[in-house]
Parts: sequence; C-alpha cells; structure tokens
Amino acid sequence: MLQINQISSMEDPDSAGHTLSSDRSAVDPAVDEITVLVTGFGPFTDDWPVNPSFLIADSLPPLLHPNPGHPTPIRILVHPTPVRVAYSAVRELVPKLYPTDSKIDLVLHIGMAGGRDHYSMERVGHRDGYDKNRDVDGRTLAADDGAQYWPECPATLATSVACEDVWRRCRAQLADQSIDVRPSHDAGHFLCDFIYYSSLAHFYRRGEGGKDGERPVMFLHVPGDSDAQAVARGRQVAEALVRALVVEPEGAEGRQRQCSLRHIGPLESAAAAAAAAAAAAAAAEEVGAKTEFYDPPR
Repeated sequence: MLQINQISSMEDPDSAGHTLSSDRSAVDPAVDEITVLVTGFGPFTDDWPVNPSFLIADSLPPLLHPNPGHPTPIRILVHPTPVRVAYSAVRELVPKLYPTDSKIDLVLHIGMAGGRDHYSMERVGHRDGYDKNRDVDGRTLAADDGAQYWPECPATLATSVACEDVWRRCRAQLADQSIDVRPSHDAGHFLCDFIYYSSLAHFYRRGEGGKDGERPVMFLHVPGDSDAQAVARGRQVAEALVRALVVEPEGAEGRQRQCSLRHIGPLESAAAAAAAAAAAAAAAEEVGAKTEFYDPPR
C-alpha cells in the first residue's frame, strides 16, 4: 500500500504541510483493509480564500473502523497539502499519486462547487473545455491540449464505480441528517473536472482493461461554506460516500477476492459507462464549457 512517507513527499512547496497519522495497531492484521486516497483543493479567488474541500479531506480520520454494517476497515490517506488550483500543478501531481508499487484501492477527489447548497457525486470527467476559465496563475489550456496530452483517451471518461448504487447507499447512511447528495454529469470544466479526468485517464492509459476496465475514482463536489458546521457536515458526507463505495464480500470466497482494486462497489457495465459518457458529451455540447456550479474568474 502507499506508505505515509510517500504521500508526504508530494507536498506542494507553496502550501504548509501537516503530518499524517495512522493507528495501524487498531486493525486486526488478519482482516483485509481498504486503502482510500483523498485529495482536496486550495483557495482560488479572493471570493473563496478558504476552500472547504481540503478542510473536509483533512478532517477525515485515518481509519474508518469496522461496524456491523461495514465489517471491513477502511484506511484513509489524505494528501497532506491542498492541491493548487492550477492546471500545471494538477498535471504534475496526478502521476505522483499513483507510484507503480502502490496498492491504493480507491481515490476520492473533493472539490468546491461555490453557489451550490448540495453535494454532487460526479459520474464523468472531461478531457477538453479548459480554454476559457483561468486558474490561480491566470492560465488556461489550449483548446486542443487534452487531445494532444491524452491522444488515446476519449473526450469523456466515466468512473467504473456503479454510481447509482453508491448514491443510494450513501444517502441511506445520511437519511436522518437531511443532507442533499445528488449524482451529476457535469464536473464543471475547471480544475475539479481536470483532476478528475486526469485520474480517470491514468487508469485508462495504464492498460487495466482499457475502456472497459476499472477506474476506481470518484469526485465529490461540496458547497462553498467553510465554517465549522459545514466542514463537519462535509466530513459526514465524505465518510458515508467512502463506506458506500466499499461493498462487503459475501463469505470466505468473497473475502479472498479482496485484493487491490477489487474492493469497490459493483462496476457499471461497459454499456452503462458508455451511456453515461455519451450523456455527458451531449450535455457538454449543448451548454458548451459552462459550469453549473460557479463562474471561475477569467
């Protein structure tokens, strides 16, 4: 599994890091555990000097302990610094998140959707459409940048996680909290969308089943509020989502099948994933690069 010191070595030199802690003695060594990597973003405009996505990620516990409904322990590794809201920073960072000797089972990227009062589970990421919205460095990408950088990848990539099933399980855990969580097909054509597609493309490119293979990545958009109550609520959603992404095995045979990328929920069929990507492409064509979440600075 990706070790703590490997995560710590990825620190953003422009951000203040923190030390990860991990109580491995709290887990029965005879029980398999899931490893989830979580990232959050830093600030990106004067209007959003604090990005709640990293506060939420940073508040997550290092371990989700087993309980009767979820007997598998889940190890959470949080990237120790906020991801800079810059295309160059994301492009440099993403390959470092996946060293060849790591056995991360699932990746959860968290980002802010300013102006929204609900949480969104994104189904697809987009390769193109980053030529309009400027990042914190004042830069955009060329219109053909995605096609040049990922020539073998399609314009949209869908996560291989069965989003509808995960969404239902997540909502069930939050039923008594009156927290609004929704599936979404529009990740925004900004840095949130960009890091999501970058991770999806990583799995697509490295040949794990090609277009029909596993892409165990999820993106969670959270509202822009960053007060203590909002962060606590976001943590609840993130924890519920992580548990919802993990489907428990049935019996000893299922337990033995738990290895590397096979802990996540039932994969969507190739047809379903293709349909989701097609729907996203159609929506993108209709609205162009417009984001339904916020209007980034230009």
